[in-house]
Amino acid sequence: ADGACSRVGMDAWPGCTSRRAESPAESDLPASCVDFEQASQYCRWRRKRLPTLDEWKLAVARAGHKYPWGEAGPNCRRAIMYGESRGCGGGGPAPVADRTLGRSPDGVYDLVGNLREWVLPSGGSGAHDGQLGAASLVPVVGGSWSDGAQGISIDSTIELLPTARDSLTGFRCAREVTP
Repeated sequence: ADGACSRVGMDAWPGCTSRRAESPAESDLPASCVDFEQASQYCRWRRKRLPTLDEWKLAVARAGHKYPWGEAGPNCRRAIMYGESRGCGGGGPAPVADRTLGRSPDGVYDLVGNLREWVLPSGGSGAHDGQLGAASLVPVVGGSWSDGAQGISIDSTIELLPTARDSLTGFRCAREVTP
């Protein structure tokens, strides 16, 4: 959205795509180099929030599979990852929804690979509103374009300080669904 990234302080660093709207060549790339608070602020601005770790895992493995597309292992036709060729993702992120074979049965793209994603810790104080203590570690899931096949799956979770910002980490927003 116009100006949203600059309103929440997403800086452009080399290799980052947080100011992608300013460059037509990068307009379809996912936003990277955003810390946990910036991702949370952006989602709130969109009247959404970051998904919890449990929600993300459910989206990846809704049918009980290890990957969003099923049980077959990752390859460059399904995920942006470091692998078979530079075009597979070894040089940076790819446009959102670039790998249609990696889409989940619910139609969600890029749940693994491309950029790893900030998620809210499941449960705990302040989890749904994105409020954390300064020293807390925050889960980041899904692996990125720089990870090989072993680094992108439902089990690909690391923890980062909420102030961490790099060209491998982005986010997605979730909205509440009322039954």
